[in-house]
Amino acid sequence: MRQPWTSERIRTAVVGAEQQLEQVISISAMQDPPRKTIPEASYQVVHDAVVSLVTLFRDHVADAAAASLIAREYAKCVAGTITSPKVACIRHVLEVVRTAREQHLPA
Repeated sequence: MRQPWTSERIRTAVVGAEQQLEQVISISAMQDPPRKTIPEASYQVVHDAVVSLVTLFRDHVADAAAASLIAREYAKCVAGTITSPKVACIRHVLEVVRTAREQHLPA
């Protein structure tokens, strides 16, 4: 039986995806020399986290504009890049997610 998505469960899922993005950023910073792009092995993790965030905000938050903004910022990160997205761009996506979470999913 499927459990309903409560606001606490949505918030937990959003925080989990945020933590995945933070881990990828920290992995990039720990490399010697620090990388400007995310490691290729982490690209799928970033993509899955962003898709999950967009889906959560689109389907379970009253204001769907947050989902559009997250998707738009991520699209800017990957548009026209041959390599992985830049760490700074993923940081910006993370800031957008945090702002949306604080506005739409209060503690």
